[in-house]
Amino acid sequence: HQLGDFKEIVKISNREGVLGNIELLWHADGSHHPTREYPIRCLYGAKIPELTARTSFADMQMAYEALTDEQLEVYSRMEVLHRPRYLVGWENQLKFKPLIRTHPITNEKSVSVDNYFTVQIQGKTEEESKTILANIVKDLTNVGNTFTHNWEPGDLLLMDNNNTLHRREAI
Repeated sequence: HQLGDFKEIVKISNREGVLGNIELLWHADGSHHPTREYPIRCLYGAKIPELTARTSFADMQMAYEALTDEQLEVYSRMEVLHRPRYLVGWENQLKFKPLIRTHPITNEKSVSVDNYFTVQIQGKTEEESKTILANIVKDLTNVGNTFTHNWEPGDLLLMDNNNTLHRREAI
């Protein structure tokens, strides 16, 4: 669903989107990419349905800053695997990455985990990891670090994709 010759522009829609209902889950675009340096994402409300359309955002730098000492100790040792759920052509380059990441531009720390692309904790099976990762995301998106935008036609949102999760709400 790319826009013409512009591979950087992807159509996202609750009806015709790239990921369908997966977009209802907290995720970071491209977290599975080997380098993941997508510093800015832009969302544009070209056409808004008659019903309310909302997108929520979670600041994972704020989530990092809200970690308890115990969480920080555990999470700092944790490495996780982010994997695409669709073919991208570089699956063989995937590797475990630190759960606590450093922003490539600002050098600020954030937590790199989401409900869709983060599939495994190093040293645990994917099945063992599933519940732990879901609980981590739940905890980290429940610390006063979220914002929900109510879309209007023509709205333009910019986000730092390196340390922001987002999800659309069901309509």
